[in-house]
Amino acid sequence: MKITLTIMIVIITIGIKTSNAQDFISKKNSEEIKAKVLEVTQTEIKYKKFDNINGPIYTINKSDVFSIKYENGTSEIITPLDVIIGPEEKEATPYIRTEKKYKEKRYIGIVETSYGLGINDYTEETSKIKAVSINGYKFTSFFSISSGVGLHTIGRVEEFPTIFMPLFMDFRLQPFKTKISPYFSLGIGYSILLIDNEFDNFNKLKNVEDYSAAIDYKGGLIFSPAAGIRLKLANSYYILLGINYETQWIKKDIEKDITNYINYNYEYKTVHSSKNYKLGYLNFVLSFSY
Repeated sequence: MKITLTIMIVIITIGIKTSNAQDFISKKNSEEIKAKVLEVTQTEIKYKKFDNINGPIYTINKSDVFSIKYENGTSEIITPLDVIIGPEEKEATPYIRTEKKYKEKRYIGIVETSYGLGINDYTEETSKIKAVSINGYKFTSFFSISSGVGLHTIGRVEEFPTIFMPLFMDFRLQPFKTKISPYFSLGIGYSILLIDNEFDNFNKLKNVEDYSAAIDYKGGLIFSPAAGIRLKLANSYYILLGINYETQWIKKDIEKDITNYINYNYEYKTVHSSKNYKLGYLNFVLSFSY
């Protein structure tokens, strides 16, 4: 009886040691491998199957392995999972891995400067300098809608410039994601006249009779299509080089006192009139987008 009990204890002890002598490799797809781990490198795990210790050496990528539980009871996490589900679901689906997707930034910001030359009758011999800030939202990787504000200065070199403040919407299309790609934009808005300098820069806006009248200039609509190329610097940073034709409308209000002599009597009255002018500029544009 004692001999039989002793044999049973030895068999149980050997069985326990044998079960503890194996390593467990847990893969991310929930598969578990009973093995003898031989080596863990930076990218691979080399092992032998536990039920064939004298057999071939197997290799598995570390990126496919979640953890290793060694024969001494210690565990090592090889590649963390993005999500591990709770214990109540572990039996059906031990692990769930979610792929991390790059979320493209939707905000777009642009700092734009330009230098323009007057190319119609009212703007000849004058130039235009523009600096604006544009901020908006990218609905897709290719199309954005933004709002902008800035300053325009118009005039001759020897004269104090006429200054406008444009408020506008910017519609922009970038059809490709390549490092060098074309872009197209359209600006539509209203330009507020801040300093008119009596429009000495625009002699053709004045008539001879205007010099005896009270003149008041006002801003007007702006329409500014553009095209150019976009050069990628890094991530969401770009340099843009382009050309645009900008049309700026202004309004001239005239108030003039007129004296009429009718039936031996002098009749005085004030006449009000207004006229719209279209200013055209070809601009060379340099922008930074972020």
